[in-house]
Amino acid sequence: MDRNECIWKQSANIHIGDIVYIYASKPFSSILFACQVLAIDIPYAFRKDNTIQYIMKIRHLYSYDFGDFTLERLKKYGVTTIRGPRHVPNELSKI
Repeated sequence: MDRNECIWKQSANIHIGDIVYIYASKPFSSILFACQVLAIDIPYAFRKDNTIQYIMKIRHLYSYDFGDFTLERLKKYGVTTIRGPRHVPNELSKI
């Protein structure tokens, strides 16, 4: 794995080649990274009480400046809350 790749918790409906956006909550409340999914359905059992069953391997594609995609800006595109995975509205994905 090169330095631009990492493992991340996998959510439902993720496919190899998908682009995922990493959102950091407070104090950032902003999307900070765009990554491409390289591998999915990697079993994960680090701890017995862990709720994560699968992880995915992702590659960093782009870093956004702090404040580029704040929650306030995302709300203009219909993204009102971020509590887990969600689809990106077409208008937002074209930016």
